[in-house]
Amino acid sequence: MKISSIEQMRMLDRTAMEKFGLAEDLLMENAALAAAAVIIERETPLARRFLVICGTGNNGGDGFALARKLHSNGRQVRVAVAGDVSRLKGAAERNFAIIRKMNLLIIQVS
Repeated sequence: MKISSIEQMRMLDRTAMEKFGLAEDLLMENAALAAAAVIIERETPLARRFLVICGTGNNGGDGFALARKLHSNGRQVRVAVAGDVSRLKGAAERNFAIIRKMNLLIIQVS
């Protein structure tokens, strides 16, 4: 497995969107699917409850999408949001709106 720096990931995301026309939402969805697959593969029978801690940037959006995927796979999920949710935008804001509609427990951390 290759590990990218923050700047390398930003460049890869930018290239995927600008050069190849991939939507931000699709990148976020793919990241969530991959992370959920690894988590579910490695979980123990007792570890089926999760707290996903999210900020208000795109990584937070990845976390919201991950929470959605884990919940959809039968896991008990709570989401803690660190920061002002009014700052959410784009795909992060859309994924937050989805988890609110799913009635996941969302804890606001200031």
